[in-house]
Amino acid sequence: MNNKKLKTTIMTTLFGLTLGAGSFSAMADKVNCRMETTSQKNIYSGTAQCTGTFWYTTWENKRIVRKQGSKSLQQYFDPTPNSSAILSGIAYVTTSSYGGQPLNESFVVKCSASIPFSHKEDVKEEVCDNTPTAYVGVNHHEFWDVSFWASGRDEDGTIVSKELWIDGVKQSSSSVWKTSSQDRTYNIRVRVTDNDGYSSEATRTYRTTNKGPLMCGKYPC
Repeated sequence: MNNKKLKTTIMTTLFGLTLGAGSFSAMADKVNCRMETTSQKNIYSGTAQCTGTFWYTTWENKRIVRKQGSKSLQQYFDPTPNSSAILSGIAYVTTSSYGGQPLNESFVVKCSASIPFSHKEDVKEEVCDNTPTAYVGVNHHEFWDVSFWASGRDEDGTIVSKELWIDGVKQSSSSVWKTSSQDRTYNIRVRVTDNDGYSSEATRTYRTTNKGPLMCGKYPC
């Protein structure tokens, strides 16, 4: 995408006093939201027709006879994405009683009908880009040794660039190892950029204290 406005998300974390590994992040945002045609759908309109059937009983020759009746149904439908519908109506039948007297009866009739195809319509939906998520990685090893790294992930693409600053100085690599002889505080900033040109940043302030050697049982490893 061209002429994109870079989106930067910054999160600052106070002193990390707990020794060991950790990672702080700045979450992704949705940007450049717009309506786009994502697919097409069929539209149906017109008169749908079907024939519904029903059963009824009547007296013939002094015995009960079960018969099937039918009724033609039709209904006009305005434009709809549905290709079929259930039609219903009332059917009237004159039957005969035991004594031969005519009886007027009514029955509810239903049937499934196809609605004629009309045309296709575009389906428009909101589509957004996602800024990447930036991570500040920290791992305190032993004594005052600590490593920092920049990482990130992108929901709709890939990370193409990872940059790391320590105390305002840009590092030559996205992952560095720092060694000191005393307690000190580091100010870390990372920036990640995705393949769409969006960038996100995350910051963290981390304080190292003497962690001591890595122990294997009672003795240093």
